[in-house]
Amino acid sequence: MICYPITEAALHAAIEAEKPGWLAKAATRTQQLVTDGKYHEDAVAGAPRPSWSDIKGAYRALQGHKCAYCEKLVSAEYGKIEHDVEHYRPKRKSTGWGPRSTPKRPTLGVATRKGRADGYHWLAYAPLNYCTSCKTCNSTLKGTRFPILAQPGAPTATPAALQASEQPLLPYPISDIDDDPEEIVRWEGLVAQHTGNTADRRVRGEATIAFFQLNGRDDLRHGRALQLQVIWRKLEVELDPARPASERTAARAYVDTYIASPKRPHAACMRAFVVLARTNSAYARQLIDTIDAYLLSIG
Repeated sequence: MICYPITEAALHAAIEAEKPGWLAKAATRTQQLVTDGKYHEDAVAGAPRPSWSDIKGAYRALQGHKCAYCEKLVSAEYGKIEHDVEHYRPKRKSTGWGPRSTPKRPTLGVATRKGRADGYHWLAYAPLNYCTSCKTCNSTLKGTRFPILAQPGAPTATPAALQASEQPLLPYPISDIDDDPEEIVRWEGLVAQHTGNTADRRVRGEATIAFFQLNGRDDLRHGRALQLQVIWRKLEVELDPARPASERTAARAYVDTYIASPKRPHAACMRAFVVLARTNSAYARQLIDTIDAYLLSIG
């Protein structure tokens, strides 16, 4: 996961450009849900129900047609089918993440609880409660689960306030209302690990890796391997002292430009690998040898 740095105002502008009038309808519908005290899809005069599909394109463009959680590239041409608008906090109900759940909850050493049992109805149409995700992360793995460490928040609290008060295990990647996911999950080659630089980040890192099965899905491993091969070709030039200085400088500029874009698939994995290669090139080469062997093994 990475952070997609966008202000709330810029996000609203992107949504309005994608579907003019959507935000006004969302505000009206939200007020009705707050009045009713629950999420529902009943027709209400004067409070039409906006379609999430209408603004899916704004989030897809922001995320580079990637899943916000696993960073897998999802089809741009068929994005409306392959992407889901993911409600970070479930709108209707929150369920637990027990040791027998799929994905299985690891031993975190802390007590966890589920979010609001009746969901976060007032955030059903809140832009900072959305991202787009692949079907696997959204429907298969996340569903209505929303594990937190603190007490569930009160109705009408803003997404930013809830991030601070509820202490959710899963990072929210849009804007700056949460920690940067790259400060929570780090990478060593193809393997995701918690950063461990604070107790809270250790727990969140372990939980995120297990929740989205970042180390257990073959499609993610394959995608990361291909991206690291791409970037390694330029790193080899940059790190080779026998190369002319102009070639090394050009290669470094290419690498820096390539990994700077948040729209690259598996950007967090690549960025971590570049840092590793520039500090311990011998170990980076070992990892690449392992990656090459892995790719050959799958045909």
